[in-house]
Amino acid sequence: MSNHRIITQSDNVQAEYMKKQGLVAGMPDLMIAIPNKIYHGLFIELKAINGKAAANQKSIATHLNNKNYLALICYGWLEAKAQIEKYMKNIIPLSAVAI
Repeated sequence: MSNHRIITQSDNVQAEYMKKQGLVAGMPDLMIAIPNKIYHGLFIELKAINGKAAANQKSIATHLNNKNYLALICYGWLEAKAQIEKYMKNIIPLSAVAI
């Protein structure tokens, strides 16, 4: 299995280079490239508990969901942890429909 790194805006120099290479803003922070019985893989956009997802983040999450991936926006690491556990047990997360 190959390693993948998702670039965040805090990696300014690397992000500028990747942007020139075709990086799309709004990609989720975490990708789990392990299919379960329901989805091809899991993507999580992690936000602070009081954070807000940008329009492009919501749009990409919707696009991924339409391609039979599970893309979630999680508020806080505890929610993300719970959703990862549900995903690995093939349980459909309740917040999957909230994107």
